[in-house]
Amino acid sequence: MENKHLFLFAVYTTILFFIARMVDMKFIKNEMLPLKEVIGDVAIVFGCALGASYGYIYSSAFFGSILDFVTEQKEREIVAPEIFTQQPDF
Repeated sequence: MENKHLFLFAVYTTILFFIARMVDMKFIKNEMLPLKEVIGDVAIVFGCALGASYGYIYSSAFFGSILDFVTEQKEREIVAPEIFTQQPDF
């Protein structure tokens, strides 16, 4: 996945959070918070979404192998073991 896709994921997540926050303030809590607090929350969500998406993409190889072990999915080809039939060299 390209970096611009990770950035767009963070932007879309932030926009959805902002919309959900505005709906929550307007219709559920019936009180509007100062814009400074809302912008701060949106900035935190953007940073977390961007960091999480980068972390997920760049560590997927490590966690993928762990999850393959847990779910018993075989991605690697199983090869026959080597058998030594000669006399030992020692």
